[in-house]
Amino acid sequence: MIPKMVVGAVGATLFLLGGAMSAEIPLRVVASISGNHLLAIQAALPEIAARKLDLSRYQVTIVETEASLVILFGSPKRHWEERGNVSGDQLGLEVEVDKKTNQVVRTDYIR
Repeated sequence: MIPKMVVGAVGATLFLLGGAMSAEIPLRVVASISGNHLLAIQAALPEIAARKLDLSRYQVTIVETEASLVILFGSPKRHWEERGNVSGDQLGLEVEVDKKTNQVVRTDYIR
């Protein structure tokens, strides 16, 4: 079952793109993500909600291992290659999601 939020976002995007294309307003791609990565992020979202973290304050990074996708919710001030948390910033969260089952394997704060 696809959450209403995702269906609404996709519908709104298609509507806006259709209107933008007909009006010939220049578009700029700001993000692109695969469906598998989106499903992994969706699997990780309950971990964010359980900790009452404000998702809008985080940069989302996805790291792939052989068996899993690791979703990093970190500070937007931190470069994606840096490890750990930015001093004085909110705690980050790391959620590992199994690639085959799309289930959360572990969750840790980024320190």
